[in-house]
Amino acid sequence: MKKAKKILALLLVGVMIIALGSAAFAADELSYNKVKAAGFYKTGEVPSDMTVTIKNATGEVTKMPANVDGTEGFEWFYPTSERLEVTLTGVTEGTQIVAMLTTSTTALPTQDSQILYINQYTVGNTGTVTMNILPLLPTTADSHTPMTLYITGNNDFVMKTFSIGYATEPTTSYDCLRRGDITGDGSVDVSDALKALRCGAKLETLTEFQLYVGKVSNDDSVDVSDALIMLRYGAKLITVI
Repeated sequence: MKKAKKILALLLVGVMIIALGSAAFAADELSYNKVKAAGFYKTGEVPSDMTVTIKNATGEVTKMPANVDGTEGFEWFYPTSERLEVTLTGVTEGTQIVAMLTTSTTALPTQDSQILYINQYTVGNTGTVTMNILPLLPTTADSHTPMTLYITGNNDFVMKTFSIGYATEPTTSYDCLRRGDITGDGSVDVSDALKALRCGAKLETLTEFQLYVGKVSNDDSVDVSDALIMLRYGAKLITVI
């Protein structure tokens, strides 16, 4: 740990020299990437024996950290998505499974209007079942609808739930984190580079969103190589990250 701190200290000195020696750092205006589309946004954890793939008409949708629901913080947003592919494993052959997507978030729905999708499936001899869920989606402009996917079954099947939301196309675009914007303040500068250095030295643990946008060198970690790219971008030595 002492060695890591020493290395970090040396790197921080280099960072500050670059920062102080480049007036261009102050010129990076606050701005977020923007997206103007409807789609699902992920709000809950998926059970360990269940896989959820979020899709549109052509296939799997790439996620992005975005402020979709209007509250503080970011969610995983899947722009243009309209359906869910849900796979269960380790289920007893012959089990009858019912999948229901509903706007009821606290208990099984009591009104038909709360049900967006319902269908029954039979588990085959592999113990795996895949459900393609194409629900009736909200259409009201600028709406954010929390939903719950309930999966129940007969025999000894234990009910599973998964929380998700759907956002209709906004009047104004959603704010999405930029690549490199670890601090989430809308800019990529020395503060993001410092976060990357601390992460690489194992002095700070980043969130999943921060790790996602921090991997600007396109490898599997956030470290000094990412920090250098952020510094070069902040100093306007490069224009794309």
